Amino acid sequence: MPTRPLADLDRKLREDPEYVAALEERAPYEAIARQLIAFRIEHGLSQTELGKLCGVSQPAIARLESGDHEPRLATLRRVAHALDASLVLDLAFRKDGRREHLATL
Repeated sequence: MPTRPLADLDRKLREDPEYVAALEERAPYEAIARQLIAFRIEHGLSQTELGKLCGVSQPAIARLESGDHEPRLATLRRVAHALDASLVLDLAFRKDGRREHLATL
């Protein structure tokens, strides 16, 4: 059975609006995951060590780092506080293109 390069498969899947919508929905979770992984690696921490620092379990850190799950706001606030980071929420209004800063927690 012939194989297709992953890029070809991705290009084909991106023709499906449902696939594109799912990618767009997950994008913020994946961005948080990349930031958390980068922080952990830069500071030489394991998921368990990061979890202890943040007051959450290792599985909670693993879920955040997977980018596959919608994180709970309470978990993000706890992580941000522990890492001396700001958790920034905002709304981007599609109708007129304006963007307003909603809150920094």
